[in-house]
Amino acid sequence: MRARVAAFDWSRTPLGPRDAWPQSLRTVVDLVLSSAISTSVLWGDDLIQIYNDAYARVLGPRHPDALGQPVLEVWPETRAVIEPLYTGVRRGETFSFENQRYVLERSGFPEETYFTYCYSPIRDDHAEVGGVLVTGVETTAQVLGARRAEVRLDSSTRLAGAATVADLRHLVETTEPVPDLPFVELYLRGDEAFPDTLLPVLRSGEPLRLNWPAEGEAPRLALALLVDGVEQGEPSGVLVLGLNPQVALDEAYRGFLTEYAQQVGAALVRVRSSEQARLTRKLEEERAVLAAFVAFTEAVGTENDVLALVRRAMQVLGEVGAADTFSYFEREGDHWKFRVWSEDVRQEVLDANAALSDTPLIADALRSRQAVFRDGWDPEREGVRNTEEYGTAVLYPLLVGGEVHSLFGGGSRDRQQWRERDRALFRAVGRGLTLALERAEQVRRLDEERAALDAYTAFTEAVGTETDIHVLARKAVDVLLARYPGGTAVYYEPEGHLWRARVWSDDLRPDLLELLRSGLPGTTPFIAQAVREQRGVFTDQWDPEQQAVEHTGEYRRSGHIPIVLGGEVRGLLGLASREQQHWTGRDRTLFGAVARGLTLALERAEQTLQLDQEREALEAFARFTELTAGTNDVDALAQRAAELLQTTLNVRSAVYFERGEGLWKARYVSGSVAPELESRLYAGLPDSAPSFALTAERREPMFFEPWDAAAEGLPEGAAYGAVARYPLFPPDHPVGILGMASTDAPTWTEREKAVFRAVGDSFRLALERAASIQQIERQRERLSDLNAELGNLIIRTAHNLEEPARRLGDLLDPGRPLDPQALAGLSPYDPAALHDEVTRLRSVAQDLRQLARLEQQDVTKELLSLGELFGEVRAEVSATARGAQMHWRIEPLPIVRGDRALLHQALEVLMTFTLSETRGARYVTVSSREVEGEVQVTVEDDGLGLTGEEAATLFDLTVRTDQAVPLLEGSGLVQVRRILAGHGGWAWAEAQRTSGKVVLAFPRDEAVNELEALFRQHKPGM
Repeated sequence: MRARVAAFDWSRTPLGPRDAWPQSLRTVVDLVLSSAISTSVLWGDDLIQIYNDAYARVLGPRHPDALGQPVLEVWPETRAVIEPLYTGVRRGETFSFENQRYVLERSGFPEETYFTYCYSPIRDDHAEVGGVLVTGVETTAQVLGARRAEVRLDSSTRLAGAATVADLRHLVETTEPVPDLPFVELYLRGDEAFPDTLLPVLRSGEPLRLNWPAEGEAPRLALALLVDGVEQGEPSGVLVLGLNPQVALDEAYRGFLTEYAQQVGAALVRVRSSEQARLTRKLEEERAVLAAFVAFTEAVGTENDVLALVRRAMQVLGEVGAADTFSYFEREGDHWKFRVWSEDVRQEVLDANAALSDTPLIADALRSRQAVFRDGWDPEREGVRNTEEYGTAVLYPLLVGGEVHSLFGGGSRDRQQWRERDRALFRAVGRGLTLALERAEQVRRLDEERAALDAYTAFTEAVGTETDIHVLARKAVDVLLARYPGGTAVYYEPEGHLWRARVWSDDLRPDLLELLRSGLPGTTPFIAQAVREQRGVFTDQWDPEQQAVEHTGEYRRSGHIPIVLGGEVRGLLGLASREQQHWTGRDRTLFGAVARGLTLALERAEQTLQLDQEREALEAFARFTELTAGTNDVDALAQRAAELLQTTLNVRSAVYFERGEGLWKARYVSGSVAPELESRLYAGLPDSAPSFALTAERREPMFFEPWDAAAEGLPEGAAYGAVARYPLFPPDHPVGILGMASTDAPTWTEREKAVFRAVGDSFRLALERAASIQQIERQRERLSDLNAELGNLIIRTAHNLEEPARRLGDLLDPGRPLDPQALAGLSPYDPAALHDEVTRLRSVAQDLRQLARLEQQDVTKELLSLGELFGEVRAEVSATARGAQMHWRIEPLPIVRGDRALLHQALEVLMTFTLSETRGARYVTVSSREVEGEVQVTVEDDGLGLTGEEAATLFDLTVRTDQAVPLLEGSGLVQVRRILAGHGGWAWAEAQRTSGKVVLAFPRDEAVNELEALFRQHKPGM
C-alpha cells in the first residue's frame, strides 16, 4: 500500500498534492502504512480514506478503488452506524467497540462480520481535529466459534433429556432457531414420509447442500448430513440443518454442523438402547397398576357421587403407597378451589391456597391434559405457599367430554423423585376416576335430559292451549334451562330499530339485564345474521367485542333462532352458556324444536288475535251502520265515525276532511286538539301533504308510522306519534278523508287498523248509499219535470186548439143563428201574427210527432266513445257552408253506455241550435267532468247568449202561448232532453249573456273505467 499511496494522484482529491499535506497528516499516514494492524486515516471534511495492507483485506473487492475516496461512499451500507461516530470524533471524542457486527458486501454476498475498532481524533498542525484514525481487528472467526460452542453445549444438555425416539425428534425439531442453525429437521429410516431428495445421503453418507422448504416456507439453504446412530449395520436417518446465508460454508462451519449431527446420532443410540429396558420395567409396573385399577373400579363401579368417587380414589392410592397426601380441585370463575382433601393436609395449606390461579403446575396440566409429575418440589417456584414439607407433587386433569372438568392432585413428603411404579398407579387411578366421572356425568345428563323432556312436554301442552306469547316464551326458556343448566336464555322482540328482551332467565346480571331490556340494535351481528338468513345462528366461540354486546365476557358459546311468521321475524330465542362446549347436532335439534313450538303457538295466537280483531271490526262496522241507518247527512256521519273511533280505540283525535281550493279542510274535528292546530285544520292542509297525497293516489287506507308533522306543514305542537287516513271515495268521485291520530305510540296495532278500516268501510258505504239516494231523488225530480212538462203540453195544446175551434164552430154551424159577438176580440187580419201562430202550431205538431216516435222507440245501450260521436257530428256539420266556418275544440271525453243512433240524433239537433245563423257562433268547445255520480259534457260557444227564462225553457216543448219567450231556431231541442232522459241523464242550458252553454248529463258507469283508460291510451285525444 505504501507504493499505491505514493503513486496516487492526490491532486484530484480535496487533500491536494501530497507535497502540500500538513506535517501531521504525513506523519500519521506514514505510521499507518507501517502498521500490521488494520488501520485507516480519514482526513478532512469529506473523510478521504487512506489505509494500509491489513485494511485492504477488510475492504475485499472495494480495494483498491476505495483509496482516496470519502469513507461514507465506500461503506454506504454502514452509514447509519458510522456517520454519528465520525461526527463525535470530529468534536474530539474517542470511541471503541468490541466485536461490532457489520454486514459487508465483500465476497459477492451480504456477509456477517465482527470487528473490534477504535475511532480516535487526529489533530492537524494547528492542534485542531483534522481527521479520524480508525484501527481495528476482525473478530468474525472468534465470535462465530464462541456462538457455535454455546449451541453445541445447549444441544448436548437438551438431547440428554430425551427418553424416547419421539422425545428426541421433538427436541431436535423444536430447537430454538439461532443464526448458524435457523432450523433442524430429522428424518429416520422407515418414516412413511421420508423425502426422496434425501435418499442419496442415506445411501452414500455424503453431505448434500440443497434448498429446503422448512415448515412450509419458501425453500431455504440447508445442508443434509447422515445420522450415524447405527441399527443392524445401517445408518439411522438424515438430519437437515438450515444454513446462515450471511456466513460462508467454510471448514469451521462444516465442522460445527457435523458435530451437531454426531450429537443427535449419539442421543439416538442412547434412547433406543434404553427403550428395551424401560419396556420391561413398564410391563411390571403396569401389572401393579392393573391390580390397583381393578380394586378401584370394583370399589367405585356403582358410585355416581363425584366427591365420593374422589375420596375412594384417595383411599386406593394411599393404600398402595403411591403418595402421602391428596387433594381435589374444581374451577370457580378464574380460580381453582379445594373441594376434597386428605386428612393430613394442614389448615395453613388450605387457608393459604384457598383460591389458586393457573400456577405453573396447573398450567402444565391444563396444556398437556395429562398427569404432570414434579420432582424436587419448589413451593416458591410453583406459587403454592406453606408446602415446603413436600418433595414431589402430581396433578392429574380429569376430562369430561374432552374438556378439563377438575384436577386431582397428590404429593409425597419423604421422596424427592417419583418412582415409575407410583406414576403408573396414579395414572391408572386417574384414568379410572375419569371414566367414573364421565359415567357420573352421563347419568347427570340423563337426569337433565329427563327434566328437559318433562319441561318440553309441559311446553308442548301449553303450546296447544296458551295464547300469550310471553307466557309461552317463559316456558320455552324453562325447557332450555332444564336441558342446559347454568345457561342463560332470553326471548327478544323487535321494537323499531331495537330488539328488546321480553323474557329472560333469572341468572342475568343486573348490568346485562338493563342493556338487553333497553334493546340491542338490529345491526348487532348475531341479530342481523339471524334476521337476514331466517335460520338459527350458533357459535362455539362467543366474542363480546365482535358481537358488540357488553357485559357478556363470561359466556363461551351461544345460539339464537328466529321466530318467523309469514316471512317476517317476530322474535328471537337465544341461549348462552358459560361452559366451553360445542353445539352438537342433538343440541341444535332440541333447540330448533322448542323454537318451532314457539312459532306454532305464535301462529295460533296470531290467528286468534286476528279473529278477535275481525270480530271487533265487524262489531264496529255494525255499530256504525246502526248509528247511521237513518241519516244521509255527511256531517252527522262524520261525527258518528269520529265518536266511534274515540270510544272504541281511545285515539287522541279524529277528523273528517273535504277537499276544496287545492286544500283538505277539516269539516268536523273531535277529541283533544290544541286550538292553534284545530284552526289550522279548519283552514286546510295542502293536498300535496304526504298523508293526503298518498291516500288520494292509492285510494286505500294508509297508516303513517311514525308521522312527520313538519312534512304536513303543521307546527311542532302537532307531534302525534302515528296518523291514519281513510279515503272516502265512492266509485265515481272523492268525497272526503277520515283521519285519526295517536300520541301514545309511534305505531298502530293490528286491532286499531282493523277497527279503523271497518269504520271507514261503513262510512264509505253510507256515503255511497246517500249518493245513490240523491241520484234516485234527482232521477225522480227529472221524471217529475218530464211528467209536468207533458201535462203542461196537454193543457197548452188544448188551450191553443179549443178556442179557435169554438169560434169557428159558431161561425160554421148552419143551424145556429149568427152571434154578433162570435168574432169579438179577434184581431184584424195580420199576416205576421198569423204566420207566428201557424208556425207555433206546426212546431207543436212536430214536437208531438217526434215525442211520439221517441216514446215508442226502444233504447239499446252499448259502450260508446263520446269523443268519437262528437267527431262524427263535427265532420257532418263541417261539410255545410255554416259548419265550415266553425272552429272546434273537443277535449278528451269519456265512454258511456247509450244508443248510438239516438245520441247521434240528439247531437245533430243540438248542433242545429248551436250553429244557427241568428246566434252567430264561430268557436265551439266540448269538455267533460265528473259530478255527483254523473258525467257532464259541456258544449260552449261564443254566440248569442240566453236569458235566465230562455235557458230555463230551451229544452221544453214548444207550446209557449202563455210565455213571453220568443221562438228560437232549433226548437226541437226537446228531443235532446227526452233522449238524455231515456238514458238516465238530463240536459239543460245555463244563462249567459255573451255565450251559449249547454250541459248534457250521462249516468256514470264505473264498470267502464278500465276500458276507458285503455281506450285513452290508444287514442289520447278522445
